[in-house]
Amino acid sequence: MTDPVQIQIQNADPQKISPKDMYQHIEKDLPRILKLNRQGAVIKKSQYDAFIEAGFTDEQALYLIS
Repeated sequence: MTDPVQIQIQNADPQKISPKDMYQHIEKDLPRILKLNRQGAVIKKSQYDAFIEAGFTDEQALYLIS
């Protein structure tokens, strides 16, 4: 009887990071990510207010900023 085929799985992409490394990277950058989200929210709110002031309905303004 012949020996079974053995397959060795390797990470062929050296740029690919593990889920653990990805999580640690996100955790490290979380304060910056949250700051960017807050700034984005301020911009969206400003756009919404400008559309309402220009006469758009609430529904139209929400559609335009999404």
